Formats: sequence, structure tokens, C-alpha cells
Amino acid sequence: MKKRILSVVCALTLAFGSAAALPLGHFEQTVLTAAAQELDLSEEAVYKAMIAFMDEYPEGTPWTNENYYAWKGGTYSGGYGCAGFAFMLSDAAFGDLKARQFSDVDEIRVGDILRINNNTHSVIVLEVSDGYVTVAEGNFNYSVHWGRRFSFDTLRNKMDYGMTRYPEEVSTRKKGDLNNNGKIDASDLLQVKSHIKKVQLLEGDDFKAADVDGNGTINAADLLKMKAHMKGVTPIWE
Repeated sequence: MKKRILSVVCALTLAFGSAAALPLGHFEQTVLTAAAQELDLSEEAVYKAMIAFMDEYPEGTPWTNENYYAWKGGTYSGGYGCAGFAFMLSDAAFGDLKARQFSDVDEIRVGDILRINNNTHSVIVLEVSDGYVTVAEGNFNYSVHWGRRFSFDTLRNKMDYGMTRYPEEVSTRKKGDLNNNGKIDASDLLQVKSHIKKVQLLEGDDFKAADVDGNGTINAADLLKMKAHMKGVTPIWE
């Protein structure tokens, strides 16, 4: 089957076929494929690989639908404009790892490519923070743009789908279990309280484990769910 290309207007010309959303899950440890074992897939390493392009493509560098990039992600052979720029940064971080589609905003990770605005624009995620994501993009007003932010609430309305190249994860870390000891305990509660009070902010996989209700924000509601789990009132998981 001929590989597909994101079209010159930065919109899909062909459907994804039977590709289904594959959530990444809520766990920290990963069983890596042979290709992944050669890469550092920590979110810090993925971020550094992408942000390194800022020297060659600083803010305002011309980047239009005339720019094309051949992608190694497998879902498409390449893309023009905004898609091409996202594909280029994605390859820098993930090499030959293949992409898969997802639809759950709460599963967004650093390095994921998001299709937004009624499937007309691509951005790539630089950072996932408390309640929002920061992205890089090409063909934003005909140029490269770094640092635009989208709240999770906005993305629930604007995101058509995402593409991730992280290996699928194995169930080793559960929601609320920040210290990964197989249970929710006082230590986990303390870390969440410290985040809420802005004493010690959680990031990455710690943030995702603490965001029990999956709304992109860590707050008192997550803390209450963890306490209810500890008391056996309303288990989050068995």
C-alpha cells in the first residue's frame, strides 16, 4: 500500500484507515522494543532533541507549505508545511520508531504530534505542565513558532487526534501510586499536597500518576480520591 502524505494545505487528503486510538496508560516503566532500546526516551531527552532545532530554526524562520519533510514514523511518508516541521522534530527524538494514533487528550506526552483546528494544522508538544501544553509549529503565520500554549480544556475542543511514538507501556505504575510501591499511602499524599501548595511541583510521569481524575490538573479532587482509596471507600483500582 502506498504511504500517505499530509497534503500541501496541511490537511489530511486521505483517511487514517482502520487506525485506532491506543492510550498510553498510566504507568512509568516501559518494556522497550529493540529500536527503542537504542534511544533515551525520557521526556527530558525527547525535549532536548527537539529544542536543539531552535538554533537552526529560530522564532520567525520562514516555513510554509512549500517546505516538505520525509517522515520515518510510518503512518505517512511525509508532510508539507506544519506537518513537515512536526515530523522533522519527531524524527530527531524518536528515530525510526513507528507512530500510532490516540484520541485522549489526557494521554498527551512530550514529543507527541497533535492535529488540531478541524484537522488542518499540526503541532508538536514540547512540554506538558499543570493544565496546559506548550508546542512548536511550522507554518504559523508562514513561519516557525516556538512556545504557544494550549490548555487541556481547549484541546478537548480543538484536537482531532494525536500521534505518539513512545513504545506501548506495561502496567507497573497505577494512578495515585507516585512512589510506585503498589499502593497509595501517606507518602503519595504528601507529594500531591506539596504540588498543590506549589512547594514541590510534580512533572512527567509523577504528574500523570497524581492526576487521578485525568483532567490535566492536580488539585483537591485528586487528593480526595486518593484518600477514599486508602480508606477503602471508593477504590481507584483493585
